[in-house]
Amino acid sequence: MQGPDPPEEWREVPGYEGFYEVSNHGHVRSLSRVVMRRNGVPQTIQGRQLKTPTSVAGYPVVGLWRDNNSKTRTVHSLVAEAFIGPRPPGMEVCHGSDGPQEPGIWNLRYDTHQQNLMDTIRQGTNSRVIRECPLGHLKSRGNAILYGPFNTRTRCRACKNEQVASAKGGRPFSVEEADRRYWDYMNGDK
Repeated sequence: MQGPDPPEEWREVPGYEGFYEVSNHGHVRSLSRVVMRRNGVPQTIQGRQLKTPTSVAGYPVVGLWRDNNSKTRTVHSLVAEAFIGPRPPGMEVCHGSDGPQEPGIWNLRYDTHQQNLMDTIRQGTNSRVIRECPLGHLKSRGNAILYGPFNTRTRCRACKNEQVASAKGGRPFSVEEADRRYWDYMNGDK
């Protein structure tokens, strides 16, 4: 069980210093500032917390403005840049077990594309992988065996282990035994 969230801490958004800040909880706010209008009159713009709608891909996003140019950025990338540091070449921002809807720093890390893909398979968020075996066992958490090119395919661990055990024991495959193994794996028992 995860403890309470850490206190909220704010840092400037890299590349938008003086304009925006992002928090370790995944909130984004604009900063109060004075701008010069076209007629030469200064205008104070009040800072505010920004809305973060969800993109088609399922990630919270935010629109940032600077020098009359707008750019849409994912909130998790802003949090990672501000709190972890610049993204190393060849790395991606990966989400932990809380999934892509949680852009808090405790749920983020930099890792390779392959590891990011394996995370989505383990977490059951990869839409290109069949999530159930023919017996209806979910192929996620402790019940997934990764295989294939770059470990991008999954096999039901309970059914595979029952298949091996029944072949070694010279007995037919047992659906009841596969189900028992499945519930053991899903509950964290080895």
